[in-house]
Amino acid sequence: MSVVSVVFCLLALCLGRPGVCDENKSHPTYDPSPVSRESSGSGHGPMAERMLLPTTNRPKPPSLAHPPHGHGHGHGPAQGHSYKSLMPRRAVPPPRYSANFSIYISGEPGTLDEHANKFDLILANEVLIETQHDNIFWLGGLFRDFQLDKLASTPAAQRPIDLLYQSSHCDAHRDHAVSILRQAIEKAGMRFEHSGLCFAGSTKARTKLGPSAAKMMIAFPRSYNASSEALDEKLALPMTYGAVPVYRGNGQRLAMLNGFSNASWIDRKDFLDDTELAWHVVDLAKQPEKLDQIREVGFVGLALNSKLRSGRNHESQCLSIQRYVAALPKKIPAGVLKVFPGWSRAPPRNTSRADESWADRLQCVFGENRTFAFEPNGTNNDISVEECCW
Repeated sequence: MSVVSVVFCLLALCLGRPGVCDENKSHPTYDPSPVSRESSGSGHGPMAERMLLPTTNRPKPPSLAHPPHGHGHGHGPAQGHSYKSLMPRRAVPPPRYSANFSIYISGEPGTLDEHANKFDLILANEVLIETQHDNIFWLGGLFRDFQLDKLASTPAAQRPIDLLYQSSHCDAHRDHAVSILRQAIEKAGMRFEHSGLCFAGSTKARTKLGPSAAKMMIAFPRSYNASSEALDEKLALPMTYGAVPVYRGNGQRLAMLNGFSNASWIDRKDFLDDTELAWHVVDLAKQPEKLDQIREVGFVGLALNSKLRSGRNHESQCLSIQRYVAALPKKIPAGVLKVFPGWSRAPPRNTSRADESWADRLQCVFGENRTFAFEPNGTNNDISVEECCW
């Protein structure tokens, strides 16, 4: 041993660590696997498991090289991806409640593959173009039964707001795209209003007027996943108030399957960029008769959608889900099913609201003759229902 080694060994002996002086003892090599790290007693095992979650089925995030300026063909960089989607993805938690069968009702595009590994059944507002999971079913007409507002037939010429933005879940990309429309409307001396927390750069206070006072209404989903088609309530909601939707998204085909005509909305995909769309909106605001014609097409779509919900399409969809559930190893008990209405982003809501919201979905899954008891606690239930973003 060198002099330095001897001194080092003497210090180690004083500190009670004689093994340091053993020249023949091999030093352990670093192994990042969860098993070796946890068994080594370092306390990092659980963290390693979190870090090594599979990511093969996750959609690739959009490039960080493009700012959300909203120009280009199609949707370009402003594809509706929120800044949240550029952040590291968190693992989807498993169901938190004691139940034999777990259901997830998803209104947020881009997370289905992750959820499919955690729940027995997924009812979603999107259709994945490619997926390895067979427990994901499109909600289709199930997601909402739209009813016309009593002021829906008010002519466009009698509506004081040219363009309404109604959103309280603010997203930088969406707000930027809406701000381009707002600036064009205001530059033309027309009226833009916002009724939610998101204001797209407007200096006005929130309006107290509702959608029935608007000629046109923004219908931009917060985000969309390029590997799927998704349809939420934003496209049809303006129609129920007689406002023409200004739509950006990828749910056109699904909307038509639900009975809506693509002539009942203004589509961002038909324009080169957001500026071109904005000036088209300005031009339409000057033609109330044309807006009334578009609105009438929307009314026809709403009526057909209502028929489809109670017709063969609905029955066929529910039968497919019921056949899938019946073939699973988990068996659903007879009689009244105890359901815990869990929520992914909020504490449990009151059971009467849960009963009203999800009874039709559960009857589609388990049969029209089944009855359900919504339980206020999370133990010993037959079914747990989680949802997000509806």
